[in-house]
Amino acid sequence: ASGAVIHDPSRCSGCRRCESNCTMTNDGKAHPYISRVKIGRTLNYGFKGPSAAYWTGDGQFGSLRLNGETCRQCKEPYCGNACPVGAIYADKTTGARVVDVKKCIGCGTCQRACPWGMATVDPETSKSTKCVLCYGDPQCAKGCPNGAIKFVAWEEAVKQYKTHWETHA
Repeated sequence: ASGAVIHDPSRCSGCRRCESNCTMTNDGKAHPYISRVKIGRTLNYGFKGPSAAYWTGDGQFGSLRLNGETCRQCKEPYCGNACPVGAIYADKTTGARVVDVKKCIGCGTCQRACPWGMATVDPETSKSTKCVLCYGDPQCAKGCPNGAIKFVAWEEAVKQYKTHWETHA
């Protein structure tokens, strides 16, 4: 992909406008479950919920740090490689992995294959949804009042990711 959506937890207030902007732009409805940005999951410490060591995790049951989860736009996408009907492909313009809803059968294989659980099957349409980077103009970033979400060139995203994990490991 040409870039990635990154989240700066030090600027996030947890308002979840990014989730609403994402689904309103992509789906015409405010629906945090199918948002391509996942802030709500960190409010409850991960998409599997709190664990026995909840105080060490992020979110309201842990450290109170909000780490927005975004699609990594993997070079070899787990979601796309797992799709049994080839409904996920790389967009020719942005390189983002995109779901062809005409091909998608809603089986959820992409959701289960993604190590981060970013692809999500919409329970109302039975079609997979995932970040398409809004074709270079992410609405999640535009709607963030604190500048916690940004679209950056891939090289910058990798640099910031490495810096984050080196300082928080």
